[in-house]
Amino acid sequence: MRTSATSLLFGNKGFPLDRSVHARVVSAERRRTLEPRNRLAWRGAHFESTTSILVASVSAVRRELGISATLDAVEMACAETYRQPADRERYLAARTLLRHALSKMAGGQTAPRDWRYVEGPYGKPTMAAGLPDLQFNVSHSENCVAVAISSKEPIGVDIECLNPERRSGIVYEVLSESERHRLRKCSAERQWAEFVRIWTAKEACAKALGLGLSLDFQTMEVQMDPLRVRLFDSPSNAPIAFDVASTTVSRSGRAYALTVARIVDGTVVRRSP
Repeated sequence: MRTSATSLLFGNKGFPLDRSVHARVVSAERRRTLEPRNRLAWRGAHFESTTSILVASVSAVRRELGISATLDAVEMACAETYRQPADRERYLAARTLLRHALSKMAGGQTAPRDWRYVEGPYGKPTMAAGLPDLQFNVSHSENCVAVAISSKEPIGVDIECLNPERRSGIVYEVLSESERHRLRKCSAERQWAEFVRIWTAKEACAKALGLGLSLDFQTMEVQMDPLRVRLFDSPSNAPIAFDVASTTVSRSGRAYALTVARIVDGTVVRRSP
């Protein structure tokens, strides 16, 4: 990967970015604008020095890192389960970006090809024994892939296309009553974007918990301005607090909602399958 003295710092590690973009992250506590410094088509933001977030186009990963050269046999076998070539390439790009980002976050102590993962009961991979204890998650949509890494708390990320022509219909079944009411008050033009932002917040929190879509999304409620997520039915039977941030990114004329969530308080107990 090409690096530069002008690389923007993500957490405590440097990642190069496209100078033409600005990444804006809005959290419950603060708003921060980050200005990228060099040529790669990546964007990112961070909560603090222990967390890094990267967003890249599939084409940028292919051009700058290559796709699949650092992946293991398990990842290559998983890629073959995708029927559509575009879906397969998104998966490969996300896994490739993750491996390089992990190596950068770990200070180069572990090469990208040497990372090994173990899968949780609901499919979320975690770091194998003997490797740096980093929490991580990936997401991809259309031409974008996103990676989130934390050296402390469990983390989840979700990215979804906002373009109205890509919408597949609002799924009211995953919304709480207050969320449905809020959507109905939006104009027709705003409803899809509002739904996607709610969805990505719920998805990021569910992925941070390691439960994914096995969690009943009606047990979560997303509040905006400031962004907060409440979990009514904790899988650990104890209160869980999330630190959640959201932003909008663009690639090739398409807008995407990106949300990252960390568990900052509460013990996560995995449900049995």
